[in-house]
Amino acid sequence: MSRDPKPRAGATSFGMRNLSVFALAAWLSASTALAQVTEPNGLVVPVVNPQSSEVTLQRYFDGRMPAEPIDALRQASPEPATFSPRCGFEAELVLSESSARAGLAWYNVPSDPNAPPAQIFKIMEETTETGAVVSSSQIRSDPNYTGGSIGFALTKNGGMPIYYSEASRNALCNGCVMPDHWKLMLAYPSQLEATTYYLAWEDWEGANENSWPDDGDFNDKVFRLSGVRCAGGGEPCETGKLGVCAQGLTGCSTGIEPGACVQLEAASTEVCDGLDNDCDGQIDDDRPCGSEGACVNGACVQACGGVEFPCPDSQVCDEGECVDPMCVGVNCPEGQLCDGGLCKLPCEGVVCPLGQVCRSGVCKDPCAAVSCDAGSVCRLGACLESCLCSGCADGLACDAGNGSCVDAGCIGVSCAAGQACQKGACVDACEGAVCPRGAECRAGQCSEAQAPPRSQAPMAAPHLVPVGAAGMSGSSSATVTEQPTPPRAQPRSAQPAAAGCGCRVAEPAPSAHWPLAFAGALLFWLKLRRKAVTRRCCN
Repeated sequence: MSRDPKPRAGATSFGMRNLSVFALAAWLSASTALAQVTEPNGLVVPVVNPQSSEVTLQRYFDGRMPAEPIDALRQASPEPATFSPRCGFEAELVLSESSARAGLAWYNVPSDPNAPPAQIFKIMEETTETGAVVSSSQIRSDPNYTGGSIGFALTKNGGMPIYYSEASRNALCNGCVMPDHWKLMLAYPSQLEATTYYLAWEDWEGANENSWPDDGDFNDKVFRLSGVRCAGGGEPCETGKLGVCAQGLTGCSTGIEPGACVQLEAASTEVCDGLDNDCDGQIDDDRPCGSEGACVNGACVQACGGVEFPCPDSQVCDEGECVDPMCVGVNCPEGQLCDGGLCKLPCEGVVCPLGQVCRSGVCKDPCAAVSCDAGSVCRLGACLESCLCSGCADGLACDAGNGSCVDAGCIGVSCAAGQACQKGACVDACEGAVCPRGAECRAGQCSEAQAPPRSQAPMAAPHLVPVGAAGMSGSSSATVTEQPTPPRAQPRSAQPAAAGCGCRVAEPAPSAHWPLAFAGALLFWLKLRRKAVTRRCCN
C-alpha cells in the first residue's frame, strides 16, 4: 500500500499533524485494490450493462450530494470483509435494484475462516425500500459483541443468511475454472467520511457450488454503513523508519495478514526545527542554517569559533558546530549517529522515561505539542478516535474523562511533575530509563550530558543568535538536546529574545587604551552591519 504525501502543515511533535476526517478516509481508501474483481468462473465484476435501465454503482456514487469520488470499477474489492465497530453506528439501504426483499445482519467473526458464524444479529429487516436509516443497533455496546472483528450477512426469508461479507464463508465453486469461494459483496470506503463504507451485494440465491446465474452488477442491495472501520485499520504504529517517517497508521487487515504500517509523513529537505525531516536518523543536519550558522535545539544560532563564541568544556568546535571531541571528523553511515567516537543506531539501547518514545536519538512525548479536535485524542503523535469508540489493547483501560487508554488502575489518577502512573501508582518517570548518549534522567526528562540546556530562547531563522557567551552551546546532529517544552509548541516569531544576548559586548573598565578599544568595537560593529541581512543581534 502507498499513500501520497500531504503538504507539511501545522507544527506538531515529531512532525505529526492532526488527521482530518477527510484525510483519514482518503488514507484508508488506499487499501482498496485498484482493479475489478474476478469470480471463480472468470466473470469480471462489477459488470456494467449499457443497455440496462438500472441505476449502476457508478451512477449512484456520482449522483450523491455531494458526489462520492469513487471509481466503481477500478476500486472494486472484496476487502475489507471484516470490520471494527465504532461509535455512532448507522445502516442505510441506499440502492435497491432488485425486486427481492433482503436485509442486513452482523456477526462475530469465528476463528475458523470457512465456518459459518454461530449466530447472526439482525440490523435491518428485509425490504426493497431505500432511505430508511437504522441507528438503534449500537454494535459496540451490544452484549452479543465479543470485542473482536465483525462481519456482515445479507439475509432473506425472515432473517436467514444467504451471503457473507467474507467470501471464504460463501459457497465454494469446485467446478470453476479458478476454484474458489464466490464473492458476493464488494466494499467501497467513503472518500468523504471516515468510518463509513458502502457494501454492494448480489442477492440472487442461485450462487451454489458450481453456478452463477446472476448478472454481476452488484447494485441489487447497497448499504451505507457508518461507525465502522476496516479490521485492524487506523491504529498508530511504527514504520521502522527514522525521523518523521517513523509514525504511521495500520492499513486494513485481510483476515489472514495484519495491515501494513503506512507512514503518515514523507521525507523532505532538512530544516532547522528539531526534527529529522529527511529521515536519515540525524536531526537538523546538512547545515540547514547555512555556512555561518549552526542549528541548536531547533533554532539557528551563531556558529562556534574563536574567543567570542566558544564551546562548553565538554565539546570542541568542528566546522562551526560544537561536538563531542571523539566525534570530530567521524562520518557515520546514513541512519547512524556518532556516540563517543562510535557510529550507532540513534535509539540503540535506549529506554526512554515513562510516557516517552525514542526517535532519531531523542526521547520525547510525541503528543506534547499536538492539539486534537473534540472527540479525538493523541496517540503516538496522531489524532485518533477516543477509546470510547476504538477500545483499548489488553492490559489497558479506557479513561472516559479524556478518551485515552491508560494502565489498569490509572483512570483519573494525576501524578506530580516528573512522575507517571503505572499499574495504579505514581512512580518516578525515570525509573528504568536509559537515556541516549549516556545522558542522565532527571525529573522525567533525559538531560543531554553533552549539550546542556541553553539559558536563552532562540530566534527564528534566518536571524542568528550568538551562542557560547551566555551559557548557550552549539551542537552537532549527534548531540541535539530537546527541552521539555517541544520546539514548535508556539510560533517562533512569538518567542521573545532573551535578555543578555551574546551580541552585547561587556562595557570595558576605564583604561588609558580606551581609544584603541573603541576603534576595535567600531570595526566589529561595522562588520556586523555588513551582514545584517542574515544576522541580527537582539535589542
